[in-house]
Amino acid sequence: MSLIKKKIFSPRSVVDPSKQGPSPVFGPWSQAVEAGPFVFISGQVPVDRDGNTVGRGDIVKQTRKVLENMRLLLEEMGLNMNHVAAINVYVTDVEAFYKQGASDVRREFWTEGEYPKSTVVEVKRLANPEWMVEIEAIAIKESHC
Repeated sequence: MSLIKKKIFSPRSVVDPSKQGPSPVFGPWSQAVEAGPFVFISGQVPVDRDGNTVGRGDIVKQTRKVLENMRLLLEEMGLNMNHVAAINVYVTDVEAFYKQGASDVRREFWTEGEYPKSTVVEVKRLANPEWMVEIEAIAIKESHC
């Protein structure tokens, strides 16, 4: 049995603090792991670079911030949102996610008709009770497409 060679991206080495990217203050974890042609992106949350929740009580604003954080992370890795093949969306209120238009925010980040595979799951709560949405992703590096 052989192990897949992987590269770990820590929050401090991937995210430029001068950008409004995700905060590196949430403990021992990796923002992303590169394994072969795949990049596994940890759940992105609605925080600014200082760890403050963005869009308290507004699932649309929170979804936009989550996807902005994901885009910044991908850019730091030399990728973009079109490299994303799959997303898993965790929400605390699936009805609000669809009825308030948070689901439609995805159109701002991907070309029409080229959306990633998407699963939306309602959860009781996220790590911070102010958060209404968290999104994790799998991207494929272009050189392997």
